Amino acid sequence: MHIRRWATGCIAVAFAFLICAGSAVAQDDESYWATAALEQGTLTIWVVKPSPKQAFGTGNIKDLGTYRSQTSGSFGQSASTYGEAASDQGQTAGSYGQNASNYGQNASDHGQAAGSLGQTAGSYGQAASDTGQSAGSFGHSLSNIANAETTDAQAVDAAEREAARQAPQPPDPFRDLLRTELKADFSGIQVNLVTVYDGQLKDKLAQEEGQKDYPDVLVGDPLPSVWWSTLEHDLGIVVVGKPNRFPMEDVEPLHRSLSASLETAILLRAPHSLAARAYVLWIQERGHGNLAGMRLIPDAAQAPVAIAVGAVNSVLGGNAPGAADPKMASFSPALARLQALGTPSVEPLGDLNLHVDVLTAGANSKFAVVQLRAIVSSDTAFGVMHPLVILRRGDDGNWKVLQFTPSLDSDLLDRADTRLQPYTVRVARAKLTQVGDVTQSTPNDNDVRPPTPELAWDNGGGGNLLIVEWQRHGSADWMGSWMYFVTEGEARSQTRATARFAARQGVYRWRVWNLGTGGVLKLSSWRTMNITGQ
Repeated sequence: MHIRRWATGCIAVAFAFLICAGSAVAQDDESYWATAALEQGTLTIWVVKPSPKQAFGTGNIKDLGTYRSQTSGSFGQSASTYGEAASDQGQTAGSYGQNASNYGQNASDHGQAAGSLGQTAGSYGQAASDTGQSAGSFGHSLSNIANAETTDAQAVDAAEREAARQAPQPPDPFRDLLRTELKADFSGIQVNLVTVYDGQLKDKLAQEEGQKDYPDVLVGDPLPSVWWSTLEHDLGIVVVGKPNRFPMEDVEPLHRSLSASLETAILLRAPHSLAARAYVLWIQERGHGNLAGMRLIPDAAQAPVAIAVGAVNSVLGGNAPGAADPKMASFSPALARLQALGTPSVEPLGDLNLHVDVLTAGANSKFAVVQLRAIVSSDTAFGVMHPLVILRRGDDGNWKVLQFTPSLDSDLLDRADTRLQPYTVRVARAKLTQVGDVTQSTPNDNDVRPPTPELAWDNGGGGNLLIVEWQRHGSADWMGSWMYFVTEGEARSQTRATARFAARQGVYRWRVWNLGTGGVLKLSSWRTMNITGQ
């Protein structure tokens, strides 16, 4: 896999691509390059819902604006149910008539033999064979009849298909809401939304191939299993960067993002492929701040941003970040790339174009947090990832990557950024306070515990935010690390938290961050725990 790299901005760095920095101003949402195809473009979306004969699923379609739930059963009916398939409206081409040989009889059957008329054939005038036409000339040849029948069948098929298109679709609140929201953000878009039952999906995709109603995008909650098991391989492109939704706090969040609820697929032969990709980006990113990223990166954050973008480039290329802090969690670059892309093999992805947007960036003299969006695209793949990079300045004055989260769902990324950004604010040296060391209590190192065990540790105080950094062991090495914020993060000597992230059987390790004002930080050592099955 070869990656061509681009980034919003104007400063070239040693990684051979651009980053958004200094006076580089990102485009407004309305003219953002990645969604430009929706501004005056055309897009066909098929909303896939369970067939009436099936029990409705348990998933919920979320309201685009307020996360109001609608059951998957409220999708509506398919346009195709307002009539029958064109092939049901008549006969096949071969049944529109009879073989040419059945339109009459042989010339010899039109009378008596020449000898029975009392005169020989020669004296009667003409030979019996001259009395009419040969069987082959009695009308049209078989091939001409077949051609005529095929033309008629195609006309009937086209007429029925057009009638189905013109028939009003039944009420579908989600479909109507999606149209409204798209038109609100992209006033010039021509959007065609069609509701399709999952039991009809395979046949309708074959029927509409090459037609104007062939979809660019499929949307479902979830999409039917037949898509993932059978149809995606031949009809869809590879969707990479599927959002990771590991628990990030020791309490259940109030809301889930829309992108966590819906499943979206892009058709390989989508008539409007750029618009399809733009739609996927839009549906994932809307509601999460500025779609186009930061307009201006602060001077203090320019160096950390350059290193953070370089780390994304390295991980997607299967390598560890180049500027790594000595205390950064070790991990397998291949497994981290798997976490980011969500696919075990990169060969089917082709030559990927990589574009990186800086969503937020903050830094003081010690601590920096950079929130990024990486968009990868090729003829056969497309995806959006949200890496989070935490950096600190070393004793040598250089910025190093302390923690790299390969990709998070948008709302989790927002929550992490909200937690961390206050510690990037500049603080007068006189107001900086030291934070105490952290010592883990339970579980003991290499202990065996049931799922979601309780963690406990002692700390020396001074910190304002407590974070558990954790990893899960893969087949041969550690995967990338994740952040888990402790709700009661005020300074105290003893802390307990439920490890909701350790819900699956496997080997985990964890350590604690004690983070104080101005980015002052102390890290505990690592401890390993073995989680058994239920």
